[in-house]
Amino acid sequence: MKKDKILSCIIGVCAALFCGTIGYLFGAQGFNINQKARALKSPVTITKEIKEKGFNTKKIALVNADEAVVQGGKTINYADKLISGMPKNFESVSLEMAKEGVENGNYGAYIIIPSTFSQSVVSINSTPKPVDLQYKISSKIT
Repeated sequence: MKKDKILSCIIGVCAALFCGTIGYLFGAQGFNINQKARALKSPVTITKEIKEKGFNTKKIALVNADEAVVQGGKTINYADKLISGMPKNFESVSLEMAKEGVENGNYGAYIIIPSTFSQSVVSINSTPKPVDLQYKISSKIT
């Protein structure tokens, strides 16, 4: 019971961090604020050509590569639980669809949830392991 509460809390914190990171990338650090300083730090380059030919989408593709864990005789996939609580502008797709969608403008970005996500969540009970989320933001966002 106590472990379930701890895991639920961890999932909630991961979800908040996940949403906060995406919100930061697409919101407060919008493309109109301090572009020169960000261009030096960011892999996304803002140019007049990109703005003219750019895409205007707020959809984000989620690629769930997570492999479930068996805990207490139950198979649990924590990434599925995380994804089920995401806003409507997040879509769960394959890696190929995510890459194509970023290129053709269907998605503004994609995020890959690694195969070790559930293992990392469970590791909080012993030696915590970090989760390495990979992502790509379209260079054509306007």
